[in-house]
Amino acid sequence: KKYIIILIALCPLFTLQAQNEQDALRYSQLTFGGTARFNALSGAFGALGGDFSTLSTNPAGIGIYRSSEFSFTPALFVSNTTSTFLGQTGEDLKYNFNLGNMGMVFAIPVNKGTDNKWRGMQFGFGINRQNNFNYRILAEGFNPDNSLLDAYLGYAEGITPSELNPFDTRLAFNTWLLDTVNSNTHYESAVPAGHVTQRKSLTSDGSQNEFILSLGANYDDRLYLGATLGFPFVRYYESSTYSERDEDGIIDDFNEFSVQDELEARGTGFNFKLGMIFRATDWFRIGAAIHTPTFYQMSEEYSTRITSNFDNGDAYED
Repeated sequence: KKYIIILIALCPLFTLQAQNEQDALRYSQLTFGGTARFNALSGAFGALGGDFSTLSTNPAGIGIYRSSEFSFTPALFVSNTTSTFLGQTGEDLKYNFNLGNMGMVFAIPVNKGTDNKWRGMQFGFGINRQNNFNYRILAEGFNPDNSLLDAYLGYAEGITPSELNPFDTRLAFNTWLLDTVNSNTHYESAVPAGHVTQRKSLTSDGSQNEFILSLGANYDDRLYLGATLGFPFVRYYESSTYSERDEDGIIDDFNEFSVQDELEARGTGFNFKLGMIFRATDWFRIGAAIHTPTFYQMSEEYSTRITSNFDNGDAYED
């Protein structure tokens, strides 16, 4: 996952769009979180149970409980990234404190008559963390060959200024990074042949959590059953800045420009899970669970800003 994130950060043509492949990857790749015990075993609780985090993976784990329990787990998350871009290495670090889980399980014993093999029922509710979106990335290098504006030229060619894309080429046109030549559909770039220092920094935060309602049962201390109704909720915020600078002063009248992107996404959803654990012997258990897809309703707000500075002192922003 770290290398995928770095690859995205190094791509100078990155454009924010709703429901793209990055969103699909971000929200579908769940990581283990929750209780300290669950983290210590990397989430390998499918047949073990008896831990609050299992209510989000195999709900039958709630059937292992024989007494009521309150669970609360504070956590520290650390993200370290390293990037190599045009022969130059960059490193960055980010950490945050968060809540791994908080919840309550009520264990309800049933009649222990000789003919009744149902040992108990359990009910649980609370929150489990399923993903952490906190990271920071920095990549920088000198590019002697080309510029992001080369791509903008390709997008803009043959299109009038009024038809340019409001999230890239029109902003570049309004800040004099692109300008028409001889006709209103042919453009030139303020950075015609590279020789610029390119830099991209990206910071994100947020998390993916799930509020759960679970019900379980224990049959003869052999078969444990469980069901969970999950209500995931997501918040993701990302801010990135891409810039190009003429540090050697060899480009006529150009100093630097930057592209600043911001994205905030929020969503809520629901899913359903069924699970079972069978204790074949005291040392061997079998666990299985079925999850429905999670159905999300997402909303996004995103924006792009371009600023430019020239050697004659002119500065523009759009």
